[in-house]
Order: sequence, then C-alpha cells, then structure tokens
Amino acid sequence: MKEQHCNEDELIDYVLRDEFQLPEVQSKVIEAHLKACTECRVVYDRLSERYKQVHAMKPAEEHFEEMTGRSAALGMPRKTFRWFHVAAAVLLLALPYGLSAWMMNRSFDRGPLGLEAFQMDYKFAASPESYRGDQAAGSEDVRLFKKGVLAIFGAKKSTAGLFPHYDLEQIQTAEMYFTEAKNISRNPDVLYKVEAYLKKIELIRAAAEE
Repeated sequence: MKEQHCNEDELIDYVLRDEFQLPEVQSKVIEAHLKACTECRVVYDRLSERYKQVHAMKPAEEHFEEMTGRSAALGMPRKTFRWFHVAAAVLLLALPYGLSAWMMNRSFDRGPLGLEAFQMDYKFAASPESYRGDQAAGSEDVRLFKKGVLAIFGAKKSTAGLFPHYDLEQIQTAEMYFTEAKNISRNPDVLYKVEAYLKKIELIRAAAEE
C-alpha cells in the first residue's frame, strides 16, 4: 500500500513549528515522512523558501531604489516616473508578505491557542440579539456568552498582519463575561461551551507566561 502524502496544511504547520507549537508526535511523524518522500519534500522546501523571503526582504525604500535606480526620498520628474517599476516593486514585496501572513495566521488559528473550532460560535455571537420565537436567544446567560465570544475573537492581534497573538486585557474581559454567564446559567449547552472557552483562556495565559 502506498504511503499517504502530507497535505499542505500539515506542511505549513511544520514550516512554522518554531513559531507556533506543534505536537511533538506530529512533528516527528512529518519529519520522518519528509526524509522518505521526495514529493512532499519538494512542497515543503517551496513553502519554507517562500516564508523565509519575508524575513529576508529589504526595507521598501531600499527595494524601490534598486528597482528604479532613484531614491525614494527624492522627487522624480513626472515625465520620467516609471509606474511599472513601482508596480513591480510592490508586487515583489506583497506576494511573499501576503503568503507569510496567511501561513502564520492559519497555523495560529488551527493551533492549540487558535479559535478555528469556535467559528460557528462567532457567527452566532455576531448575529442579532434574538430571533423571533427563540426565547433562549434573548436570555441573560446567552447574551453574556455572546459578549465573551466577541471579546475573545477580538483579542487576536498581529504585527502588520504577521506574528498573531492575543491582547491579554481583552482576554480578561472575555473571561469576565464567560464567568458571569457560568454563574447564572442553567443551560447545559451554554455551560459546556463556557467551560471550553475558559480552558482556552487558561492555555492562552500559560503561553503568554512562557
């Protein structure tokens, strides 16, 4: 039976393993597979190279000067200003940057600190306060739960789209809402979800203290 290849999601997680935690067992399995599989190694090398580009890029001004032969700090005569050079410089900068930002955020969201598994809760929390005929949707514990969900999702920050992390003050706000909901709720579904978020908050705080 032919050994199954790693999918792109797994390879992206492995590329970013030094920045976002990857379970040791999963890391070793992928590493062993890459040593034996040429096809997956080619994809991994391509992803690694693209990701490294964003860290090796020169400042935009310096890149512009190399592309155009002109100083970005000096004005250029309108007749000699070559817009296609500017477009090329922007494209060269944007492509690796955008790819790296997507890879980092995707890996973060799917990792132990991420909230990808709670996307349906976010859609619910962002919906109107109540639905016609749905009494539970307007209850106080549900309103507090929704505020907590919006707060924890809103706590995710990044540096220019890269290096995602959480604002711990907003995490504290989310925890307050979830705790209030827990204290007053008698709804087993709400209590189950609240506990899941409180455990996620514990992980976020623990990671921030490392």
